[in-house]
Amino acid sequence: MQGVDTHDIVELAEGLNRSAQVDNASLADLENRFDLVIQNLTGKCGHDQINYKSGDSGSVGIEHILSCMALFDLDRFPDRKKHPHKVFGQQGAVLTYYLHDLDKYEAGKPSVFGRIAPRAHEILVLSEHIQQNKKIAKTFGPLKISKAQKNNRAGSQKFKGQDAIFATGKINVKFMLGWLYPILAAFRANVDREAWTAGDFNWLIDPDKLLDEVAEELAGVVQQAHKDNNGKPAEVGRKDGAYRGCYDTVAFKLAQHGKQIF
Repeated sequence: MQGVDTHDIVELAEGLNRSAQVDNASLADLENRFDLVIQNLTGKCGHDQINYKSGDSGSVGIEHILSCMALFDLDRFPDRKKHPHKVFGQQGAVLTYYLHDLDKYEAGKPSVFGRIAPRAHEILVLSEHIQQNKKIAKTFGPLKISKAQKNNRAGSQKFKGQDAIFATGKINVKFMLGWLYPILAAFRANVDREAWTAGDFNWLIDPDKLLDEVAEELAGVVQQAHKDNNGKPAEVGRKDGAYRGCYDTVAFKLAQHGKQIF
């Protein structure tokens, strides 16, 4: 790559090489394999910013959308013992899993993404509300995200005023995916297990209300993980420690609300 802003190098390095995945996504799009996602996002804020194939003009890849959805897979990650840390940076694997699961959905069998898709936009909005949360931004703002001499912190002026895509308003920190995924994944604790078993996806309580109550503690968990992993956001996203800490934080708050999920 040429002409890449030095401040974007860390973000680019967070994921694996995506060339093969992009080709696979393009093939899947030609076969209309993303219709499940499209049907549930069409008409909602940000739907026109999604890239379903190479060459689309949107700013968000379908692989990221699928990864955010996969964080809520209660079949594979039902409790605090198993966490989706391997979703981070494995977009090709997530796409493959989605396509296999879609075969079940189209055959009328129980499907993970079939249950999650109706809530996909809410999950994407939640992911941006996490990035907009003032308590979290205050904690992450001072963290260094590069070795540059200037604008090397997540809260640098350079990163303020970013437009949210699926939510409304602005995002004022450079929010690394390695920080986002553990926090977002923790909210799968807020999914009704009985409804999931019955084939539906319902929240136990309003996720935005829950976020406001746990934001500061979640930020502290990820901040400590960032320090423990030598200031490398990608390492935070790959290891299960931050996921476990964030999940336990959300689960404990739900217990205080009388929601027993264990």
